[in-house]
Amino acid sequence: MDDLEDIERDAVAEGCEDQFDEALSCLDDEFACRGGVVDADGCNAEVDNLDGCVGLGTRLRFWNAFAH
Repeated sequence: MDDLEDIERDAVAEGCEDQFDEALSCLDDEFACRGGVVDADGCNAEVDNLDGCVGLGTRLRFWNAFAH
């Protein structure tokens, strides 16, 4: 999960630890694999908040970290 560690490092550097923790906690609750596809639609708001705080394409990088 190097990508996720990189995102966490970026979040800490930008003062966005809370947003990172909220997004990760949501995924812990909502994550499901359906037919080989990740389903975590209930976390869009949390990931959007993280992206808005950190920027740098964080939303895409965050979802991509779980697609592997």
